[in-house]
Amino acid sequence: MKINKIRIQNFKVFEDTIINFNSSDIIVFDGPNGFGKTTIYDAIELVLTGKIRRYTDLKEKLIDGRENFSENPFQHSSGIGKDILVTIELIKNDQTYILERFADATRIEPYIDFSVYKLFTKDDFLSDNRTPVEDENLFLTDLLGKNYNSNFQFLNYVEQEETLFLLKHPDKKRKNHIGHLFDLKEFEQKIKRIDDLKKRFDAISANENEKFGILEQEVNQIKANIIADETPTSFVKLLEKKDLFWDQEEINPSTFNYSDIIGADGVLDRLKVFIERKSLFNQYRKNRAVDYLLENENLVNSFFKFHNFLSKKDEIRELKAKVAGLQNTIQKLESLSHNAVEESIDLTSYDFIPSDLKTTFSLTQQALIANHKELSGLDKIYSDISKSRNDLIEELTDLREAGVSSGECVLCGYDWKNIEAFLLQIENKTEQIKEINSDKTNRLQETFTEFKSETVKRIIELINIHLTSLNYIKEFASQLLDLEDNHFNDLIKALSILEIDYSQYLNDEQILDVADKLELFKNEISIIKEMSNAALIESYFLEYFRDYFNNELNQVDSITIEQIEAKKKYLSHKLSLSQNQILQTKSALLLEATKKRDTAKEVSQKLNRLKSTYNSSLKSYQKKIIKDIETVFHIYSGRIMQSFQGGIGLFIFPEKEGIRFQTGSKKTYDAIFTMSSGQLSALIISFTLALHKKYSQNKLILIDDPVQTMDELNLYGFIDLLRYSV
Repeated sequence: MKINKIRIQNFKVFEDTIINFNSSDIIVFDGPNGFGKTTIYDAIELVLTGKIRRYTDLKEKLIDGRENFSENPFQHSSGIGKDILVTIELIKNDQTYILERFADATRIEPYIDFSVYKLFTKDDFLSDNRTPVEDENLFLTDLLGKNYNSNFQFLNYVEQEETLFLLKHPDKKRKNHIGHLFDLKEFEQKIKRIDDLKKRFDAISANENEKFGILEQEVNQIKANIIADETPTSFVKLLEKKDLFWDQEEINPSTFNYSDIIGADGVLDRLKVFIERKSLFNQYRKNRAVDYLLENENLVNSFFKFHNFLSKKDEIRELKAKVAGLQNTIQKLESLSHNAVEESIDLTSYDFIPSDLKTTFSLTQQALIANHKELSGLDKIYSDISKSRNDLIEELTDLREAGVSSGECVLCGYDWKNIEAFLLQIENKTEQIKEINSDKTNRLQETFTEFKSETVKRIIELINIHLTSLNYIKEFASQLLDLEDNHFNDLIKALSILEIDYSQYLNDEQILDVADKLELFKNEISIIKEMSNAALIESYFLEYFRDYFNNELNQVDSITIEQIEAKKKYLSHKLSLSQNQILQTKSALLLEATKKRDTAKEVSQKLNRLKSTYNSSLKSYQKKIIKDIETVFHIYSGRIMQSFQGGIGLFIFPEKEGIRFQTGSKKTYDAIFTMSSGQLSALIISFTLALHKKYSQNKLILIDDPVQTMDELNLYGFIDLLRYSV
């Protein structure tokens, strides 16, 4: 393959340049740094691969995705807003191809994005007519060969600053970078597939082995605990008033543990002990009841006083409110005074007060209120007249002192001849009004005194008589109303255990002192208590009596020892059936887990052997491939490199899973540790040319500044090699 010419438009340093390569098969670019030599290589790489690798690497390493930029690094400085085009005319197998990478200006953004560079084909190099390539990968594969994109970096192009790219990687990664050249993909895919399958079967084996361990333990435990099958018995419900999961005809084994019910010291064994000692337990309950009653003497005292009145709490509460209302009325009546008779007192609901007395009270109170208002008016008039009189006397005195002796009244016009006579008349009228006011006040006071001492007093007496008839004892009512309805529940339970008639001790009247009754009661219950062997009363007796018999002795009496034994046999038979069924199921699962585990283990071992076979074949094949290029590489490195102390040519060896370059067959260190930078550049050029010679389908070599000085490279040997050997 040969590139005839290239046209670069608006790309980096080239605004619009055409370079013709027809003159020779070997082209050398010469010029100062920054004048576009590398740009030509970038343009060729862009057309043939669709990207520029070093820029892709730099973007990943150096550019923060959050940064913003104002320009595209590939556009020419004077071509902002214009399209970017790179056109190449090349010949392969005597056929001419014109390829063009085109980036539409409208899609060019101020960041590195090679996806905008689309591939086109053209019939004329300079024409603007172009045809888009629908499937770039397929097209370039047909033109340049399989793996053209990866091959370009190792078979066709040695970059300026990446000359040592391959040498910078460990041995294994060197092999990975060029592994596709040796057509190892099929080998590697098969090995990976085997690895994946082996991991899956190993996981299955581990999972089934875990199941095996659990199931084996469960089977052994069932075998150890399995009981002999009891003779089947008919179902009999043991506790008629209880719906217990184990006291059903059909039992679900998963709902409970059989040993908790029929095992030693299980529920049935405990029930049996309880039934055997029920007489002891009954006396134990009575002793506890007696102790409770004696220890709670104050509670018993309250019970005797208030029990018969608990049902009458609402009545007593109403009576309390009624008494409070009557007492409040008395307080209002007693607080009446001649200056405060307007207190609203309603006596209409008091039937025990005669109607005429209520009428007298109401009329008298209203009259007193009216008279009090009238007197208040006279007081105000008298006060106003007194003030006016004083003002008038003051004015008349001033006139007299001024020498005015006229006695004419300024209010009515009557002439009293002189001021002295006028003043005397004013004083007389004032005294008359004062006497009238005083007289009315005295009569009002007399009326109120009579009202308070007769009418009000009589009403208060009647109310007190009525209060006495209500038979209301404040302290008794207060204590009763403070009690909750369930206050005596525990005490009543204790009394029911003793089975005594306690009604004889209960109050029928509101009496607070019941000391005599309490003493009689204590004597009666003390006789009931008997000495018993408390050690035979198990801690669970009270719980079982409550949970299984609802604290009722008649339910306890309905259960026999024979019934408990029959229930135990019935459950044992059910347990035996359940254990055998579970054992069969678990044993089947154990067998299945064993088969799966062993099968998975066997397959894993076969896959491991197959993987070893493939790995062995792969290593043999790799050695053969390395052997195929080692002679060419040794010759090329000897031709290109200047003489060095290690010998004429270099060697390439397969190293475990990698590739190693060495300066001698007996050396162990990689060549990178013993050679100068120029010699290393020559080494990588030699290796690239050897790979190119053996594997490249396109006889195109691009080398960008392989060395910094001509002395680092045997230039004559290098040119001669390019002309005749590559």
